[in-house]
Amino acid sequence: MSILYRQADYIFTASLFSFFHD
Repeated sequence: MSILYRQADYIFTASLFSFFHD
């Protein structure tokens, strides 16, 4: 469960990072 949560958190962070680095 924690791995799944961590993966989702990573994708969310990557999305935000990508958005800010537009």
